[in-house]
Order: sequence, then structure tokens, then C-alpha cells
Amino acid sequence: MVKVICAVLAAALLLLAGCGGGSAGQEAAATDQETDHGHLVHLDLDANPGPENVAFVMANQLGYFREAGLSVTLGRPVSWPNAFGYLDGGIVDLIVAPEPQVVLAQDGGSPVIAVRSVVQGSTEGLIWLDGSGIDDVADLKGRTIAISGLGFQEDFLKIVLAQAGLDLSDVKLRTLPYTSAAALAKGKVDAIFGGSWNVEGAELQARGLRPVFTPLRSFGIPPFEQAVLLADSSRMPSEENFHRLMSALDRGTAAAIEHPAAAARAIAAELSEPEKNAAKWRSRLRATLPLLSRSGHMNPPRADRLGDWMFARGLIEFEAPASELLTNAHLEARG
Repeated sequence: MVKVICAVLAAALLLLAGCGGGSAGQEAAATDQETDHGHLVHLDLDANPGPENVAFVMANQLGYFREAGLSVTLGRPVSWPNAFGYLDGGIVDLIVAPEPQVVLAQDGGSPVIAVRSVVQGSTEGLIWLDGSGIDDVADLKGRTIAISGLGFQEDFLKIVLAQAGLDLSDVKLRTLPYTSAAALAKGKVDAIFGGSWNVEGAELQARGLRPVFTPLRSFGIPPFEQAVLLADSSRMPSEENFHRLMSALDRGTAAAIEHPAAAARAIAAELSEPEKNAAKWRSRLRATLPLLSRSGHMNPPRADRLGDWMFARGLIEFEAPASELLTNAHLEARG
């Protein structure tokens, strides 16, 4: 899935402590830092490079960040609970996360704000396999459910289970940030909560399986932006550098949509996989590319509804108006 922000660093390349799988562009970024690309941005993705963050991958692989005068490195957290700590501590400048995570972070005192939509609309849901003996939520009693580790998912799952008269104690949870589809395919878990139809669902279909997908909205959970770019509101970059970054992401988004085969190869390259592995990304990209936000603009009324819903159910202590959760102001005048 997806679960990034905003002080543009002009110092030497910072190592992303606690993160694995740094991008292939990190050495180049360090070199650029010594030349004319003096604006360093450290981006933390919400997962391994893949369909939902392909705009960043394309902008990196095709040199759009470099052409914008930026040295950008892509990292990803070993575990999601660490991600906002990286941002709060100034280790990374931006992170990508689903919108509910922004609500939780703000409620917990983190000065984060969403500054761009990456993937529009909710794609998360509950997934099990046809023929597994699971026909509804009540059948999950005693079963093992995979989640990615995002803070809101366990809370949302508790609400979904309650609708069927169950509690978290009635199921077994496994935190699998990047491998839940494979675990379901191999019978290591019985269902995935928070999996996306366009990522985990598409992967399961590509394996020849028949995933049964129930969107979160079917359980009364309001829709939300699946992936947004988050910044620390106390360390925002200059408008000039922000516009450079947004313009590069615009180009990366457009390139992925217009050239899906190249996007598949870029993902494989970012993961240091052989080019033949690009084929495995194609089905997930076909499902995801129509969801990418070309403009980056977010939906404040929808964010309001999400915050109100989370507050009403006791998931947050303070009301979260959209004006505090997101801003579209920095998306204007990109050049």
C-alpha cells in the first residue's frame, strides 16, 4: 500500500536511518549535491517502489528531479510506525501516506499537513479468496488477517469486526507491510485488511486466483485519498523549490500514464530487479494508473467527512478540520 515532506535540505546527503532499499539514485544525488544541484529532498515512500508511487519512480528514473534542479533520494521505512518519526526528526523531508494516517498524526501532535494528492480515492478494502470458506466478516472468527501496520487500519478493522459481532481478540493479526498478497496466495493468512484492489487484488489475479474484494465504504467508512504527500508544516520548503518538485512529479505522473511499459521497467530498475521482472508489474499498473492524480489537488469536504467520522467514533481526541489536514495552496503557479 500506500502511507511524504518539507524542509528542502541544502547540506550534505543525509542517510535515512532505519530504512532499507535506498534508491539507485542516491550516489548520483550525493554527486549532484557537490555540483549545481544543491537542493536535496529526501522522500520516504509508504511502501517499496510500485504502482501507487510510480510518479516518484518515473521522475527519479527519467531525470525529472535533476532537470528541476533537485537532488531527490527515495527511501522506504522498515516499518510504518517509524515513518512519522523520520519526518518529525527532520531525517526525511517528505513522506507518502494514506489520508487517515494524516488525521492520526495531527491528533497525536505531529505538525504534518498533506500538500498533494498522489492516488485519488479509496482503494483499500477487505480481501479473501473465493473458495476459502469465507463468505462474510463473521467467518473471519479464528482466522489470520494481514495488515500493513498503518496506525489507522487496526482501528478501522475493529469497527468492521464489531459490525459482525466480533472483536480483535477473535482474529489473529499479522503485520506484513509488503508481502500480504503473497502470504494470502500461499495460505499463510486467510484475509487482508487494508489491501487495495488495484495492487494486492491485481497481484492475486495475476497469480490465477480469484480475490473477493469488499471496499471499506461498504462498511460505512468514508472515502479518502489513498496516498497523499505530507510535509512538516514547521519546515516547509521555499515556494520556488516546492514548485520545482511538484512540476517534476507532474511530469512523472504523465509519463507513467502515457508509457505504462516504461513505468513497469522503471519500477523494476528502482528495485534493482532484472528487466524481465517488469512484466509482473503490468497488471497492477493497468489498475492503478487511472487513479493517479494529475493535478495533485485534494478534496477538502471529503477530508472533513473523514475527520468527523473518526472523531465521532473515538478514533481521535480532537476534531480535525480539513484546513488543518491539507492545503492545495502550494500546487498553484507550478513552472
